[in-house]
Amino acid sequence: MFIRTIKSKGTGRHYVYKAESYRGADGVNRQRLLERIGILEEMEVEDPGVMGRLRAEAARANAERQARIVNVPADLDAPNDGLPPVNVGCQIAAAVLGQLGAVQAVRAATPGARVDAAKAFRLLVVGHIVFAGSKLRTIRRQGELFGVPGMSQDSVYRALKHIGRAQAEVQDAVHRNVTGKWGREATLAFYDVTNYHFTSDTEMSPRRKGCSKQHQTTPIVQMGLFMDSAGIPICYKLFDGNIPDCVTLEPILAEVKARFGLDRIVVVGDKAMNSQHNTYTLAQAGDGWIFYKSARGASKKAKKWLVDPAGWVTDPATGVRTKSKTEPRVVRDHDGNSRTVTEKIVARYSPVYAARDAHVRAKMAAKAEAMIKDPASWRASNKKGSKKYVREVKVDPSTGEIADADAPTLVLDQERLARDAELDGLYMVCTSETSLTDQEVSAKYHELWQIEENFRVSKTDLKARPVFVWTAESIEAHFLICFTALAVVRVLERATGGQMCPAGVLEAVRSTQAVSVGGGLFKMIRDGRVSELEEALGAEPFDRNWATIAAIRAHGRALTRAAK
Repeated sequence: MFIRTIKSKGTGRHYVYKAESYRGADGVNRQRLLERIGILEEMEVEDPGVMGRLRAEAARANAERQARIVNVPADLDAPNDGLPPVNVGCQIAAAVLGQLGAVQAVRAATPGARVDAAKAFRLLVVGHIVFAGSKLRTIRRQGELFGVPGMSQDSVYRALKHIGRAQAEVQDAVHRNVTGKWGREATLAFYDVTNYHFTSDTEMSPRRKGCSKQHQTTPIVQMGLFMDSAGIPICYKLFDGNIPDCVTLEPILAEVKARFGLDRIVVVGDKAMNSQHNTYTLAQAGDGWIFYKSARGASKKAKKWLVDPAGWVTDPATGVRTKSKTEPRVVRDHDGNSRTVTEKIVARYSPVYAARDAHVRAKMAAKAEAMIKDPASWRASNKKGSKKYVREVKVDPSTGEIADADAPTLVLDQERLARDAELDGLYMVCTSETSLTDQEVSAKYHELWQIEENFRVSKTDLKARPVFVWTAESIEAHFLICFTALAVVRVLERATGGQMCPAGVLEAVRSTQAVSVGGGLFKMIRDGRVSELEEALGAEPFDRNWATIAAIRAHGRALTRAAK
């Protein structure tokens, strides 16, 4: 670094800068300005010896920088030592994990355990984020996690039952710290259910064979997840794999309100949640709902209202049309008790959705025509999709004779195709919150996509499936680890103001590594986005090419302090 002055042609004054020399990509030496200090003529009025002082400071800075430069001896003929690089990005994940108080919650909930469950929990959560695999994979590669204490395989697996027993305390701690740090508003909660499959074919609660979303034949477990409007998970609950999605809301609703001190909650869910019993349960508890409602599955009265051209308001920019109405709805619980609720129905038409629906229907019609040419495939099929567009006629239209029962006359149901085409691009959102505008109802419902992304991140990016453990407590531990890892990733996304998606957060953490070159010195390999994560946590970016073990550890401590 050196001090440089540049004379302005317009004013004749001299501007003082800090500058440095560097070698460009073409190998030519160049100079670049680092910082403007001021105007020389004005500075000399206040301090006549200012230039000498600035040059002395630059010389001291250069000397300190030169003192940090070391020569790394390298034997070019020495064989590769086979040691893998260590992951340093795990320090960011560990810092956020400390911010959430999850490890401390496990320690407080397992005072009499003969194994350090909190230590195992930290290892498995951080390993789950970095390695995205099974617990065994984390155990085998734990030496690659810089600054994360390791454990033996036997100790980790013995700790699982203790971790599983601490699931309520961990979820409470995560919610409490997310609320304290980010001001979480949980009165609007998004809820959905997904399932995870096991490798074993043996059934034992909660492992039960049910309707798998991945079409697996092995047992599954259902997981209901609540999420806030920022995409950060609030809590989860496991159900037996043979439990339908629509009956999972009631058991978890009262628990969520009691645990998190909520007087009233508005649940946002898809059409699986829009059952009479769920609506009755929410209304009885004084809670609200924003649920999707299918246009094709609607009543004749609702379909007539949807296709009626009156009342629509069109957005000229997008072509989206909206209309709404408020009407009473009678809902019943499983015991036959009923009540009347007031519900607002918001109908929307989207040209994009209409094009998609038309494309899907055209493919189904093509399959239906193939069935007509091969009646045996029509009889063998038990799917409702394309088969609903095939109509069996009792009389052969060409001859007027009664059709053979063993060789039925099949035709394409043009009337059914036309009726479905009328509903292309249409859907409804029903809500108890009648004071909301149509746009507000639609906007709040469309935030539900984030919970689907949470499931995708958990299943794909964090590889939470298949589940290898088999006891109930170990299964609970597995999902607690996955839940906490997801919360860490989502908090980091929130810290960046949404500028980084979960996949970007994971890539930045996983690709930040250090390669040992001997003598306690490491060559740093950093993803450019990791500096954004460090700054988002309030820490100084560790943007170095080389670093000692002590410096890397000091940076980890700085991240932990900043996160807290």
